[in-house]
Amino acid sequence: MQTLSEFKIRLWIKYAFLMIGLSIFYSLGYYFINRIAGKTIVEPIFIIAGGILIALLLPLAIKIYAPSKIITNDDYNAQEIAFEKQGEDLIVNYLDPKIYERLYIDALNLIPNEGIQLCKEILDRSDVQNNSELQFYFLAKLSKYYFNNGEYNNAISSLKEAISIKPDNFIANMRLAELYERVGFADNAILHYETALRNSEIISFNLREFVTSQIQTVKTKGPRKKEPPDGFKWMTG
Repeated sequence: MQTLSEFKIRLWIKYAFLMIGLSIFYSLGYYFINRIAGKTIVEPIFIIAGGILIALLLPLAIKIYAPSKIITNDDYNAQEIAFEKQGEDLIVNYLDPKIYERLYIDALNLIPNEGIQLCKEILDRSDVQNNSELQFYFLAKLSKYYFNNGEYNNAISSLKEAISIKPDNFIANMRLAELYERVGFADNAILHYETALRNSEIISFNLREFVTSQIQTVKTKGPRKKEPPDGFKWMTG
């Protein structure tokens, strides 16, 4: 069983060779066509060098321009990253690697409606229906795409279904609490923040303080119907 890091390295190598190969093919074609036509041409080496440079910078470009999962609280951010990595590991080890490429490598071109359809198709697969871990992760992923498409009620429904599989999951409860804030349901938001707090295995002191402050904010100021300063960036990826 390959690790996620090994898979990403192989995937990057594949894309790098593809990029370099295309640049060589294009540059040689460009060179000979213009040579025959007697036109001033750019030396093929520069085009090939450009393709190599793009291939080398591809991982950095994906990291910079792919949707961010960063939230202002560092401990919360770490939990979000760990949650997403668990999902990525599941996809790499139990499903077609092309699904990983579609969800993560092609994420910049995947509009919410396409993401919704893709997640639904995956959730309908028999191998996913027989694997509660995969069901849980893709329901959480589906919720993101619903949110990005402005379908807040469907986003809530998907997360509630995910939580029915793992009632005490910290990230799922935090996400659902923030969604309930978004639609103005203060009591439901507090309920799921408090459920998240009960997951003592992964909560640090700083993270506990952060979640407690979220609860106090809702109690004293009401739910934040607009995007909170620390939240919803996780919804974009």
